Formats: sequence, structure tokens, C-alpha cells
Amino acid sequence: MRGSTKINVLGLLVALVCSAAAGASPAPAPAALRVGYSSMYTMPLAQYDGQGALIGGLTLDISKAMAEQLQMLLRTVSLPRKRLEKGLLQGDLDLVCYLNPKWVEVPDAFLWMPALFRGETVLVTLLDVPRFNTLADFHGKTIGSVLGYFYPNLDEAVQAGRLKREDALDLDKSYRKLELKRVDAVVDNRIDFEYRLRYLPGGDKLNRNAVSVNQFEVGCAMSKKSALNPKAVEKATQALIKRGAPQKWLDKYR
Repeated sequence: MRGSTKINVLGLLVALVCSAAAGASPAPAPAALRVGYSSMYTMPLAQYDGQGALIGGLTLDISKAMAEQLQMLLRTVSLPRKRLEKGLLQGDLDLVCYLNPKWVEVPDAFLWMPALFRGETVLVTLLDVPRFNTLADFHGKTIGSVLGYFYPNLDEAVQAGRLKREDALDLDKSYRKLELKRVDAVVDNRIDFEYRLRYLPGGDKLNRNAVSVNQFEVGCAMSKKSALNPKAVEKATQALIKRGAPQKWLDKYR
């Protein structure tokens, strides 16, 4: 009898487990699309209100478009640059959408969506200094950079001793160092630089002929721990590209 009772109890447990498994549904998608961005971003990448909330800029344009395409609510998350990768690795973020595989320590740790647009890294100098034409002309010079950022080509030159790097907390502070001549040039991207020339204080003191360092592609990195379907995110990205959304975003800040 004891053996029979044991078998019946075991059978009941198996039946309950199977029943639960049959009725189980897939893990739900997150209630909101969690998009991370660097707290060091300045315009045209990010505009903030008095409380530090993101209210404009290219980062918000991309984030809103992705959320709308995926038919999700949007939650933007501000983090220091170095913590963005950690947020993706741990699954605290679904996407970071102004990123390039060469800018992170372990590119294979993330899922990379199709590139949204191309950018260009440039070195910016003041008007009242001798003109620089190529990267080689900066040999031995000090370059103003942003803390936590990777700069392919430039970082290689720094490691080889051909350049010196001096970090600031954000791009505005790096330009302030340039104005005070504490650095010889600032590393920027073409989009930010052209916006600064037109709209930000001090643009009239900068040499418009910035020196090109390299070109790069910008897109979204997706967390491998996200509940989102990677194919759905890729499809959403391709839809935005097909209808020309990235070019419209860029045109807003030119």
C-alpha cells in the first residue's frame, strides 16, 4: 500500500508540473522600452530640463522613434558613460542607441542592430593657432577628450606616445579647456562640431576646418538579457532607415 501511495503522489506531482508547464506563457515584454544614454551628452545629442530630464536632442529622437516603431512606451535612463555597458550586460537596459562596436570593451557582449547613420571624428582647434591639416600634425600635442570614451586611432596614438590625452567630464568642459589653451585640440564628432559652430557660445573662435580622424557608423546595441525579440528590433530599425528617418533627425541640427 505504501508503495502504491508513493506512486500515486508522484504521479500527481508530475501531472501538476506538466499542467503548469502547459499553461505557462512566454516571458512578457517589458512595459516600456528602456533606452540608456550618457549623462555626459550635450546638444545636439541631448537637451535637459531644470531637473535633468531628457527633453530633446538626437538621442531622444532615436529613442522615441524606436519605441513608436515597436509600439511600446519609452523610458530613457541617464547613466555615466562607463555604466551604459554594464546596464546592457545586466539587462537593466534594452537598448543604447548612439553607439559603435569599436567604442565598447567587449562588442560581442551585445546584439548590434543595423547602422542608422554615419559620423566622423574630428579634431578641433582655435582660429588663432597654426593650422593643422592631418592627424600627424598633432604629434606631441595634448588632445581634449571626454572621460570614459574610446577613440579609435587617437587612443592608439596616445598609447604609442604620439599624442597626450586629457579627459573632461563632458564635451562642453573639454571645449572650455581649449578656450583656455590647456589643450591643443578637442576630439569631437562632425555633427556636434557643426552644431556648436552655429548655435553655441564660442563657436566663432573655432577653426571651421576641423581635421578628420576617421569615419564611423552609429546604431543601437541591444542587451542579450532583454525580453525583446531581436528580430523585431532589427525590423523596426530597418523600417526607420527605409523611410529616411535618420537623415531627418540629422537635418534638424544642421
